[in-house]
Amino acid sequence: MRKRMQQILRGLAVMAGLAQAVPAAAQIGVIGGVPGGAVSGAGAASRAPLFGESGLVLGRGGWSLAGYAGYTRGSVDFVISEVDFSFTQILVGGFYGIADKAMVGAILFPHNIVSVKTDFGDADESGMGDAQLYGKLQLVSSSSGNTTLAAIANVNLPIGSEEFGASGAIIGLRGAVSHSLQTVSLHGNFGVAFPTDDEDGETTLLFGGAAVFAASPAVGLGAELIGSSTSFSGERYTTIDLAPMARFRVGQRAHLDAGVQFNVSSSFDPNPFDYALVAGFTIGR
Repeated sequence: MRKRMQQILRGLAVMAGLAQAVPAAAQIGVIGGVPGGAVSGAGAASRAPLFGESGLVLGRGGWSLAGYAGYTRGSVDFVISEVDFSFTQILVGGFYGIADKAMVGAILFPHNIVSVKTDFGDADESGMGDAQLYGKLQLVSSSSGNTTLAAIANVNLPIGSEEFGASGAIIGLRGAVSHSLQTVSLHGNFGVAFPTDDEDGETTLLFGGAAVFAASPAVGLGAELIGSSTSFSGERYTTIDLAPMARFRVGQRAHLDAGVQFNVSSSFDPNPFDYALVAGFTIGR
């Protein structure tokens, strides 16, 4: 049953379209990369995206600690059985600004729980996910600081349990741009994820965008588009998800985040991804 569970997880992972350079099984979860909450400080509450990347950095000496929980629910009709699943994922991360325009970080997925119901019976699995090393370099910043361009690199280290870890390292490279207007911040990103082991799938293209509205200095409301394109069984599949989000600043050093993600376009038929929820916090300076 354990081997069959892993096969089902990996099949759902690819079909869910959440490839973000993390373990294949963890792609089911909404938390696929570094949350925008990695950028802390008073301005981050009303500027930074939650699900995707941005051109923002912490700055020299800046630091942040983040904790997030994600819950995903969906179903898909496989050839052998209809499968209903729910997936709970925990992320913790720490980030530090080593220079004015450079930051590094590390992310862990310490606990994952998946529940699967099939015509052959039900199964629950839990375990640790992989670790991820992260770095971002801000390449361009306008004289006003309103427009920034950054390069991001991350390496996924396969330390997780069998059901939730990758077979080999996964390398992610991405570029992100941000532009801040008076009350709205716009963000866009594009990148690729390169698995080093064939069992972890094919190279995946990653893209996304976000608009975050500063409802007040302490509240940010936004909408994000999250896209991925990957090959599966010799064909290329593309998915695009919509993710409304909200961020609330608490004091000068912390903010709370919440968001929901659902699919708006998918070349998978049927698309197993019903909805995903994420909530978390970041503290730092």
